[in-house]
Parts: sequence; structure tokens; C-alpha cells
Amino acid sequence: MGTVGAPDPGLEVGLPTQRFEPSAERWSPHRWTADLGPALVGALRDRLGGDPGERVAHRHGNAWRGTFEPSGDAAGLSDYAGFRGAPVEAVARISALRGRLGDRGTIGMATKLLSADGEVTDLVAMSLDVFPVARARGFLALLKVRQSGGIRELGGMLTMLVTGQVSGPAFTRSVVDGARRHVPERTTFHGVHTFRLVRSANGAQSERRPFRYRWRPGRVGAGPPPDGRMRFVLELVLGDMSWPRVDDPTWRWPPHAPTVPAGTLVLDQPIEPEPPELAFNPLVLAPGLEPGSDELLSDRAGAYAVAHVARVHRRRRNPPKP
Repeated sequence: MGTVGAPDPGLEVGLPTQRFEPSAERWSPHRWTADLGPALVGALRDRLGGDPGERVAHRHGNAWRGTFEPSGDAAGLSDYAGFRGAPVEAVARISALRGRLGDRGTIGMATKLLSADGEVTDLVAMSLDVFPVARARGFLALLKVRQSGGIRELGGMLTMLVTGQVSGPAFTRSVVDGARRHVPERTTFHGVHTFRLVRSANGAQSERRPFRYRWRPGRVGAGPPPDGRMRFVLELVLGDMSWPRVDDPTWRWPPHAPTVPAGTLVLDQPIEPEPPELAFNPLVLAPGLEPGSDELLSDRAGAYAVAHVARVHRRRRNPPKP
């Protein structure tokens, strides 16, 4: 099984989405319904506000259709079919973490690659290249400290930095990123977490290599794209299992890490209105791609699932008035 759930035939525009059911989870540890998923959603809701029928974070954004054309350069690195062959359909959503696109602050791009064999892969990335904390409980503590305000916030942040709950360099980068005004078509989006490229080895045990990914803008310059399209190159950054912090999302990988261009994403069809059930989750991965042993990644995936289910169920109980 390559996806969590199946395409939803009820969407008018025919976009795929996932029904995040605990029984359908591929990966361990099993955190889809664990306490940290709801806890993260609740803490973010307290911090960012909003109605339970809305997205918790990344509330305002734009959805696009497009195509991903593999370069062939990554074909030998993994069994993933999307790295070889013909172009595949893609769906992407570019959004602001808080506020609206065009405001200052971190933005994200979630991309769904739809292989010809029916497999779905979600690549969830953001303008920030590392995360300020390595564990979900640290993120909960950080949100609580940021809500306290004033001298309490300052004292709480110093305590978290001294005790190592927050990475100083990573937190500094998050502050700098949050102060920028990002232009989506000129922004590099980072996967932040570490995954595994899985390659079959002639009947022997499969080979696994750590990697991170990023989307680099395919066009640099001022003003919007002249043809109304946005282009991004998917780069795979290859890691080494000997690195002691290879799965640490607060650690910036060495600049000498090998990089492979895996293909080009072209987004050229805005989706309006955006289907409310369109969802992404970083643990929706096709065969040939696997998550690393990152606790925060698993907990974040659980939060995505909890938030998606709550949002969809609420909208079905209380459909918007025409």
C-alpha cells in the first residue's frame, strides 16, 4: 500500500485527498491518534486562533495543478517510480504559516505527486531550512512560552535555550525567516526532515540512504513569471548514516553534502475555489521513499491527520451557506 487512504470521488474538481484512518498507517511509531497529535493541534489553535472548521496553520494560500517531470538523475537512487519515466500530475498548495501570502513570515509549499501507478507522495516543505526544536514536546513548550509574553516569554526562552530544548542557531534562523516577505516563485522550500531513499539490491536486503529535499525556484528575477507559470527544481540532498545528527531537524546539513536534481515542477493551473478536503501529510510516501527516525516528523504527521479529520467532519456537519 503506497498511500494513506484513497482518492475522494466526491471532490468536484477531481483532486486526490487522503482519509487519515489509524488502521491505514504505514509507518511506526503509531501516533495518528496518540495524545501529541491532538495536543499539537490544540496548542496551535490557541496560538493562532481561528474556527475549528478552518486549517489550524497555513490558513491562507493558493492551490495549483501542474506536472512534475523527472530528470532521470535520481532514477538509480531509489525504487520510487516518480524519479523515472514520463511526467506525472502534481497538485501543490503555497500558503503563509500565519497571516496572508505577501505578508512577512514563513511560507510553505505542499506538493502531491501522483504517479501513473496510482501511488501518491506528499512533499511538505517551507521557507525555513531547519526547525527550532527536535521534539514535539519541545514545540508545545515553545508555543506556551511564546504565548506568555513580556518578561515571562524572555525568561522562558532563555531557559529553553540553556537547557537545549530549543536550538539557538535554528531558532535565530526561524526569527529571521519570519521577518522576511517571501515571493513564492523566488523562494526555496525545504523539506526540513530526513527521509530514506530505498533501493532494491538484487534480492538482498534493500539499501537505504538518508536524504532531505528542497524545491529551488527555476526562475530568478523581479516580477511575476511572464507566462503565468511557476517552476521549481526538486533537489535531493544526500546524507550519510555515520552523521550523529543525521535525523535531527534542528541541524543544518554540511554544505558539501551531494545534491542531485530529481526533476522539475511546473505549476500552471490555479485551482479556484480550493477544495476544502485537499490535504497533505509528510508520511504519505510511495514505495522507494521512507521516513527517517525523527520523532518530530511522526508527531507532526499525526497533527496533520487530526487537524484534517476535524476540519472535514466539521464542514460536513456545518456546510457553508450559499
